[in-house]
Amino acid sequence: GQRFSRLEVITKSKKFRVAGGKGAKWKQSLWECKCACGKIILRSTSQLRGCKKKPGIRSCGCLQREIVGLIGKRATAHAVRT
Repeated sequence: GQRFSRLEVITKSKKFRVAGGKGAKWKQSLWECKCACGKIILRSTSQLRGCKKKPGIRSCGCLQREIVGLIGKRATAHAVRT
């Protein structure tokens, strides 16, 4: 399947997501994706591709947890102890 950073599209889901604002509603197709960590998630096409102002989703959330963990380790390693 197609890859979006850590996510690999497995198949198109039979589920839909209702999107839209005031009165204008439409259905968005959802895609079943497998993350590099092994977790299976559902995401819409717009969430995967992103747009000019907001990049697409890159993982199931594991990437964010890894980044936060690295920042935390670096911060504690450089902390001044009194």
